[in-house]
Amino acid sequence: MARETVSKFISLRRNHPAWTLLASPKGPLILASLKSLIESSPSGVVFEEAVERLASVFADYANDSEFDLGDDHPLTARREIRQWIKRGLIVERDGKILATDAFQRALLFLSSLEDQTMTSTASRLATVQRAIELLETQLSRSQ
Repeated sequence: MARETVSKFISLRRNHPAWTLLASPKGPLILASLKSLIESSPSGVVFEEAVERLASVFADYANDSEFDLGDDHPLTARREIRQWIKRGLIVERDGKILATDAFQRALLFLSSLEDQTMTSTASRLATVQRAIELLETQLSRSQ
């Protein structure tokens, strides 16, 4: 059973565009860049606009050791977008970039990670509030 599951996960890691993007060193830059563009233009983002935006993001992070971005940011951005089109993360129709289910799944996964943190923080806050209320009750009784 475990071998089958591992094999399935390896296949997904290699082939599913959402997993591939999330594992990509440039994934955070690509997701952040395309997310803001796609959300602002649900009918599609002009390919060249997507390249310009991603190149700008690459330039902003050019000196960040987390990313290996090279020097020609427009060329790198164009290659990245073409690569993600080939992998099925996004599609190009009539010169416009559109999100796929895989792109949406990657965003939902990241959003779920944020929700867990917020839930955890809210849970801790509720615990602290209950402790304060209990302490207040105990102090009121002893007075």
